[in-house]
Amino acid sequence: TLREDGMLKVAGDKDGRPCPIEDCEYPNCEALIEHYISRIKYAGVRTQLINQPGDIYNASISIWYDALMHKDSVDEKCREAIRQYLCNLPFNGEYSHTALIDALQMVKGVDIVEVRHCEAVRQADGRTEEIADLYEPYAGYLIPGKIDITYEEH
Repeated sequence: TLREDGMLKVAGDKDGRPCPIEDCEYPNCEALIEHYISRIKYAGVRTQLINQPGDIYNASISIWYDALMHKDSVDEKCREAIRQYLCNLPFNGEYSHTALIDALQMVKGVDIVEVRHCEAVRQADGRTEEIADLYEPYAGYLIPGKIDITYEEH
């Protein structure tokens, strides 16, 4: 969707994941997008494409788990749940602590989840933004970064 300020987030596709359009597996993708935009925008409206590598998601999370479960198994499943949540957000979708916590609580053995700290880092300029609860990725998508998880038996 073309925003009122003329900004439009775009991404290509490589191996089923978003990527900058110049890394897209389809030839001439950038020219095709620019041609399409020129056809749908009103005359005189300036447009600016946001075509960036995904924002990197870093987090510190505490998880209390069932003491009868093996910690390594819970860890592996939690990390996969985080990766799945981030990678399955719709393009230009909104990250939410609540939705991430819901995804983690679906993991067998996980009782309580607390997101202690998380941030997004724009790869284009290194700008870091702390995430209070909701976040709309500047690039339109998130890439898992450094995820520190501490576990406590419950």
